[in-house]
Amino acid sequence: AVVSTQSTGEISKLQLFAWEANQRGSSVHLQAEPTKAALLHTEYEKRKDDFKTEVSKSIIDRYGGEEHLQAPPKELIFASTEEYVEYSRTGKVVKGQERVVPKSKYQEDIHVNGHTTVYGSYFAAGKWGYKCCQATYKQAYCTGRSKGADVPVHHEGGRTEEQHGSVTSETDRSRPLMEIHKEKLAEERKRKKKKKKK
Repeated sequence: AVVSTQSTGEISKLQLFAWEANQRGSSVHLQAEPTKAALLHTEYEKRKDDFKTEVSKSIIDRYGGEEHLQAPPKELIFASTEEYVEYSRTGKVVKGQERVVPKSKYQEDIHVNGHTTVYGSYFAAGKWGYKCCQATYKQAYCTGRSKGADVPVHHEGGRTEEQHGSVTSETDRSRPLMEIHKEKLAEERKRKKKKKKK
């Protein structure tokens, strides 16, 4: 039985070691003698590491260059680049540093029609819009209101909605003023037609 705390990778390494050792003439069987196989494997790994360090030490003793094996400080590793830049005596760039390419060919963070956010910062009911007023029409002017904000809308004559007698619903607040205006005109036309028929 194999010890349950060992990972599958270690067990597969032990099994491979046991097969190779058996081919070389050692009588090692992982399932029959797991402790013996584990001890032989750790001894083998230790000898292998010792041999590697001994070989690298003998090469350094013979040819030198131990200073090249030591890693430079992290400040130097991450601060250096492969770009060639030539400076003048005054510190200005003479040669080597090209012009910075812009990240996007489109202008970013442009606020149009009084909006404080960009178009596409709000999404609802399958439509994109402005987050500041939740308008989904791209050319809409900002009303300065988002859903739930109780900002009075002024009508002609300086009267607010409450004084005027018409209170817009929550769905009206998320739509552009142009759409609301067109709907009100259509309603007025319908009323006029009904009055004419009577």
